[in-house]
Amino acid sequence: MKKSATACLGALATIMLFGSCNSNEEIYDDTKYSSTAVYSFAFSEDKKVMEHLDTVFFSIDLVNARIFNADSLPMGAPVNKLVPKVVMVEGASAIQFTVHRANGSDTTYNYTANTTDSIDFSHGPVDMRIVSLDGLSERTYSIHVNVHTLKADSLTWDREALRTLPSAFNVPTRQHTTATAHATYCLTEAGGNYSLAVSQDLFGDEWTTSTPSLPAGAIIDSFTGADNALYILAADGATDGSAALWRSTDGAATWQPLDVRMNHIYGSLGEHVYGAYCSDGTWCTVSSGTSALMPLPAGVPVAETSCPARFTFPLAEGEQMLVVGGVDADGKIAKSAWAFDGDSWARVSRYSLSWAARRMTLVSFVSYQLKSNLIPQEFPTMLAFGGIDDKGAISQKVYMSRDYGMNWSEAPANLQLADYLTPVYGAQAIVADATLHGRAIRPIDQWECPFIYVFGGTTTAGTLSNTLWRGTINRLLFKPLQ
Repeated sequence: MKKSATACLGALATIMLFGSCNSNEEIYDDTKYSSTAVYSFAFSEDKKVMEHLDTVFFSIDLVNARIFNADSLPMGAPVNKLVPKVVMVEGASAIQFTVHRANGSDTTYNYTANTTDSIDFSHGPVDMRIVSLDGLSERTYSIHVNVHTLKADSLTWDREALRTLPSAFNVPTRQHTTATAHATYCLTEAGGNYSLAVSQDLFGDEWTTSTPSLPAGAIIDSFTGADNALYILAADGATDGSAALWRSTDGAATWQPLDVRMNHIYGSLGEHVYGAYCSDGTWCTVSSGTSALMPLPAGVPVAETSCPARFTFPLAEGEQMLVVGGVDADGKIAKSAWAFDGDSWARVSRYSLSWAARRMTLVSFVSYQLKSNLIPQEFPTMLAFGGIDDKGAISQKVYMSRDYGMNWSEAPANLQLADYLTPVYGAQAIVADATLHGRAIRPIDQWECPFIYVFGGTTTAGTLSNTLWRGTINRLLFKPLQ
């Protein structure tokens, strides 16, 4: 919903530095500035510049005579023809704007005579000269229109947020990370010992570390979270390569065996995990919630699939799980994407995915495409990257689907991984929201921003990448305009 630009000033006798927009101990002197005080500053609506331009909030610093938008306009927004809207506290006998250019050819606009003139703010700060109603006082404000220097629709990985994996070990040798509906769990191993780090605030990097009591033979790569519990497979010497499924509500102290066996865990939907089990030569889907076996369709991968991405399809009754790549029953890399709704599997990719590999990283996120007038259109987007092929090569390219895995293409340059990210396979991606805060106090001071967290992975040397990366689309970092 649109909101009008909010005034920075209230009753003059109570206004502090920066009006009501900012806090400072210096008291506003109404006798000094009241006759030339600006009540509000904004721009007229212009969809050729950007959607909702008229709602961009400007702070007014009365003491230093500065007017600025603390939260910048999107990168590329044209600011060479903006129509200002100025409201004074006591009115004015004259208002003039002066544009200063580097070549010295300044231009002055008489706002009092024509309030619809467009003004060029692309050359830097513009001066606004105010003359009081009685003509006895005047003041010049410096107006700064800030524009983002980041490409709004690029996927950026924050170098400053890079850290090592949360662990009790300085150099863990193996790891696997998963999440329940309430927390994220990072399980690491070093020298046959285990560490479990738990966080309910990934953005705040708050972790609690403990030593888990895992079942004997625990397979760390099978560590999987459902809504309210954690699961892991434990090898017990079965000749068919299957392992027993164990369940825990905290991942640390108590693990209980279930009467379920799996050769491979795909992931979870709701309260249960689902996996593949080879029963007398027939591959079946098995669940933590039932002992029933459901034969798998031909071509479904049965090992080394991507980490799963959960999503809700508009026409579906409930949540689904998507995997790409992996190894099929014949031991070949599955060049396809498969979706599972808790009852049945369906191959959703329309064409062979030549790039599909083993143990890819898959994440359900969003991407944007600009329509006319710089209006961004948001798309639910699957991003697939990493993975290792039959020749041992790890791809650094990102592939994307905007229709829930049906059609895939190489992602554009703005969504590709940064050169400084080490190519890995077998990394886990967790998406979690964080509350961000803008510098302007009104009308919006906070909003939710989703981040992708990528844990670990194995390098071409076969060693663990002891890293935790955080990334998001730049546009999501910007304060929403309304």
